This record gives sequence, C-alpha cells and structure tokens, in this order.
Amino acid sequence: MKGKIKIVSLLALVFMLSVLLAPSFSRAEYPDRPITLIVPWATGGLTDTAARALATVISGQYLPVTIAVINRPGAGGSVGQTELAKSKPDGYTIGMNTGSCLFIEPHLKKLPYGEDDYYIVMQVFSEESMIAAHPSKPYNNLKELIDYAKAHPKEVSAGIHAPLTTGHLAFLQLQLEKNVEFKIVPMGGGGPMKTALLGGHVDIAPLSISEALPYIKAKTMKALGVMGTKPVEGFPEIIPFAKQGFALEAPVVGYLMTPKGVPEDRVKKLHDVFKKAMEDPAFLKIAQANNMQLEYLNGPDARARFNHFFQHYGDLIKRVGLEQK
Repeated sequence: MKGKIKIVSLLALVFMLSVLLAPSFSRAEYPDRPITLIVPWATGGLTDTAARALATVISGQYLPVTIAVINRPGAGGSVGQTELAKSKPDGYTIGMNTGSCLFIEPHLKKLPYGEDDYYIVMQVFSEESMIAAHPSKPYNNLKELIDYAKAHPKEVSAGIHAPLTTGHLAFLQLQLEKNVEFKIVPMGGGGPMKTALLGGHVDIAPLSISEALPYIKAKTMKALGVMGTKPVEGFPEIIPFAKQGFALEAPVVGYLMTPKGVPEDRVKKLHDVFKKAMEDPAFLKIAQANNMQLEYLNGPDARARFNHFFQHYGDLIKRVGLEQK
C-alpha cells in the first residue's frame, strides 16, 4: 500500500513539475517561423518596392526568419487590407499599405474593416505628390493652370489613377475652390496614366515625386508644383502649392501595420527591426535609386498623422457632396 502511495505521489510530483516547466519549453522566442508581409498593391509600385527592400534586409540579418512579401491587389487596396485586418493577431501576418482604402473609402462605403481593426506600427515613407503637365502645355505653375482652365472650361484633361483616389479628390478640391472644371479621365492605374501624359493624351496628372522625377529630369514632363508644404530636395524650381497660395494635400504615406491585438512585445520587436532596416545602407541605396521620400514616425506619431488625413479627407468628401448616405 505504501508503495502505491509513493508511486502516486511521485506521479503527482512529475505532473506538477511538467505543468510548471511547460511554458519555458513551449514558448519559443518570437519569431520562430516565417512572417508574411501583405502588400495590397501589384508588384513594382512604391509600397511594394519599399516592402520588398525592407524584407530583404531584415530576413536572416535583423530577424532569424524570412519575411515573405505577398501581393494582394484589388479594390483600391481594400482586398489586402481586409486580409490583414482579419488575420490572426500573432505577429506572423503584417502589412504595408497606403492610399484611398485607408483615408478615403471608409467615408464612402461600409468596408469589412475599420480603422480600429489594425494597429499602425510606424510610418515608413511620406511622399508628396505633384501635378505634372505635358511639356507642350502653356502653363508652368498652379496660377497659370487655373487661369487657363477658367478661360477654357472643360478643355484641360486631367488623368487620374481611378475615381475617388487621392489625386481625383485633389482635382475635385481645385475645381470647388478655384471655380474651374477639368475633364477628368480615369486611367486604370499609374502606369497607363504616365503613358497617357507622356504621349500628350491627357494634359495634367497627379504623380508621386519618385514617379515623376525621372521624366522631369528628362524634360518629358514638367511640374506645376508639389501638393503639400515640403519642397523637393534638389529641385528648388518645383514650388509647393502651399507657397503658391493653395493648401492642397495629397501625400502617399506608407504605414507598417499589424492586426489589432498583437502582443505589445511583438509589436515592439517589429518596430525595432524595421527601424534598424530603414537605417541600413543596403536599404538606403535601394531607396535612393527609387527616389523614395523616407520619413520615419513611431506608432503614436504615425497614428496622429493618420488621424489628420482621415479627418481631412472626410471633410473634403462632405464638401464635394460624396459622403456615404
């Protein structure tokens, strides 16, 4: 009988020890398997290029695992953003996104996600956009464009990526506040829009700085000004619209994000390794080659700036009469 009691006691002790020690064996250090980075846009664009460059620098160097970039384009970025927001909040699915699906579409329709369904880890880039024109056009700045458009109603054709994108809203704001009317031409993407502008099939178009600069340098496009407050480094002749008397904003802002609910220690680790990668010479070389306008902001500051643009576009959508009914 005593032998049985000893055996039972020993088994109980082994069980207790296994329970106490189990966490130390089962809780592997994060990350212990590959991380998926969702880009809700097709390959080759600014967001995709930045994400892939950072993933390449981080994989195996700043993290012991690979970061695999997957593209989930569709519905203006909403397809990939939905997948990110609905994914398991364990730090193994992250995303990088920018554009209308964050600032604009939530004001226009009900989406499968809301701004509280994802967490902004940091801001990676903030690239001002510009209005570029075909070099044959008789206007060289914003005032000359407005004067020409007033004298020639509906004659100036304005290419846009797609309806209700940041560039489209910028033209709607110009029309509303400057009492002009453009011929708005949706082009179905940045590539076709650039091709149309270069070929003179549209007169003006909104382009990010990195998209436009190679053509500005080659004089196959000309810049009428930057939609924002910051000048273009090395191009003092490109005047921000704020200095031309018009407060027009349409930046391309890239955020690193996770689903809401990822443990704080994992979010911090992601923040720290991505920030280190942003300072890595290998990444900076890629960024410079692609004219990226890098601008780091930590999570809280990035969220504050996000809230500014979210409010800005919400107010603008109401002013032009497009709010969700």
